[in-house]
Amino acid sequence: MFKMNDETVPEVKAIFKEIMEAPERMFDMLRINLRDVCENAVTELIKVELTQFLGREKYERVGVGEGSEKNYRNGSYRRSYTAKNIGTLEIDVARDRAGEFNSKLIDKYERYEKAMEKGIAIMFLSGLSTRGISMVSKALLGRRISSSEVSKVNNRHR
Repeated sequence: MFKMNDETVPEVKAIFKEIMEAPERMFDMLRINLRDVCENAVTELIKVELTQFLGREKYERVGVGEGSEKNYRNGSYRRSYTAKNIGTLEIDVARDRAGEFNSKLIDKYERYEKAMEKGIAIMFLSGLSTRGISMVSKALLGRRISSSEVSKVNNRHR
């Protein structure tokens, strides 16, 4: 059950007031919040994945004996990833110094969720052109899927 304390009541009142002033924007506000939650969740999962890959927590060092691996965290890079029913996420992908870490959650060159490929292929098979799919994707996803990406998806599904 959700409990509000004194610090959150003014924030909730401000949000409620904003929604009441423009009720048609309520779903846009919810989508933005959902997108932020998803971005944070995926970023944290990738950090946990890197921790398991390295075999130690953040700031924990390995012994300096012979044969010890000296691979450490090396910050992160920002990447756009489009998820079905959510839109484009800006994810911070953690990396290691040796460049050996590849996330299993999101493949290295993957730019959108695999579930979207099926939808793209169905639109193409229904007679929509690659350029048409490109225009529709911008309106529905907030991200334009290029006509060459559409062609690649359809070649994979043949």
